[in-house]
Amino acid sequence: MKKVLLILVIVIIAYVFWARMGRSEIENYEFRTVEHFTVFKKDSSFGNIVGIQPHMTNFDYQSKTSFYKRLDFYLNEAKMKNWLHKNTTVVFPEHIASWLVAAGEKSSVYHANKINDAMRIMVLSNISKFFINYIKSDAEDKATDAVFQMKANRMVEIYQSVFSRLAKKYEVNIIAGSIFLPNPSVTDNQLMIGDGDIYNMSAVFLPNGKIDPMLIKKKYPVSTELPFCVKSEEDLPTYTTTSGNLGVAICADSWYGEIYDALNKHNITTFIVPSYSTGYGWDAKWQGYDGSENPIEVDKNDIDNLTLEKAWHKYTIKRIEKTKIKTGITVFLRGNIWDLGTDGSSFIFRNDSISTVPKTDGPVLFNVEI
Repeated sequence: MKKVLLILVIVIIAYVFWARMGRSEIENYEFRTVEHFTVFKKDSSFGNIVGIQPHMTNFDYQSKTSFYKRLDFYLNEAKMKNWLHKNTTVVFPEHIASWLVAAGEKSSVYHANKINDAMRIMVLSNISKFFINYIKSDAEDKATDAVFQMKANRMVEIYQSVFSRLAKKYEVNIIAGSIFLPNPSVTDNQLMIGDGDIYNMSAVFLPNGKIDPMLIKKKYPVSTELPFCVKSEEDLPTYTTTSGNLGVAICADSWYGEIYDALNKHNITTFIVPSYSTGYGWDAKWQGYDGSENPIEVDKNDIDNLTLEKAWHKYTIKRIEKTKIKTGITVFLRGNIWDLGTDGSSFIFRNDSISTVPKTDGPVLFNVEI
């Protein structure tokens, strides 16, 4: 019996040693050059929206420092172009912060080629926390839910700290892209998490570094999110900023007419959509709506005929032409983030036409005068 206990103790000590080792940060501060700076001019403007279509990698999510340095690099590039003013709003894409779930993990997580391998290492090196959250989970995908639940405290702290610091440093409004968090809310200028379901959400940070108390929560999660991410039943918030009256919806929400009907009632002038397109199918045939049935207004002939790009153009922000909204802006995430794949070219709609940034898998910054 003593021998068995001794072996068990040795195994536990070896596990603890393995789980804790190899967590020092890998420096990765040589950033890919911004390939394109695109300007969408207007004859008379009082403000501007700066879209950041970044190129992110696994290593950008190691820590608060690595995440901050990457995003600060892009904002500094915009500053050098003289694009950042008191009436500027900067937009980051959907899921820009979702992979902070990997923050503080073993270096092998960031060196992994596949997300499943990275997640497996995370689970094994945090087995007790994972097991507790797995048992508590009511999600269809208990494993993914448990991973995001166990890392939520670290994720929310980095998200608020980094975007608050950037907004204050550059004295601009920031629509901070999106992140997966459980039951998020804002109390006393702090983004808080609670017990309960995971939401895909975004926040707005003000030029003084404070967070707006109204959060944007995704209403239509796609098929890859639905097993662990719930649909928000809350109304989309609208924002009165130095850049004008803004409406914000996360990615797939922009495909639904009801969103535009709701925003149109609030005198919104600019509609902004932080987005993410999975895989490498921007030029592939569109398969229809993902995660829900095709709305009645969808032309069935477009399915399997239009490219995904053309479908994005037709069924998302182009819908503002039937509203009082003047400008629609969609910003995509790009990069080499494990084997997730990223696609899409950011675009705007106004004056009855779509304008896109150059097609590239590299970083693009663009300035929309409004």
